[in-house]
Amino acid sequence: MKILYLGIFDDHELGGDIVLRKGFLQNNCEVESLDYRKLFSINNIDVAISKILLIARGKDLVFVGKGELITPILLKKLKKIGISTALWYGDII
Repeated sequence: MKILYLGIFDDHELGGDIVLRKGFLQNNCEVESLDYRKLFSINNIDVAISKILLIARGKDLVFVGKGELITPILLKKLKKIGISTALWYGDII
C-alpha cells in the first residue's frame, strides 16, 4: 500500500505521527511523509492544496494526523481522483 502521511514529524521520537509511520513501514507500506503545518505555513491555501494533490497522485491512501488545516475542499478533490483518506486524531479530547 502506498500512503501519503500528512502529519507532524518534527516532534519527539514518541510523537503519535512518528510512531504510526513506523508501524506502517514495519507492515511493508510505502510511506511518504509530509509535514502539513510546515507546508501551510510557507504557502497559501491554494498552493498547499495543489502541492498535496500532486504528491498524492499514485497513492492508495492519504492518512492525516490531526489535520486541523486540512480543508473539506482538499478531501473532496482527493475523493474525486480516487484516493481514500483517513483521519487519526490521537489527542485526548
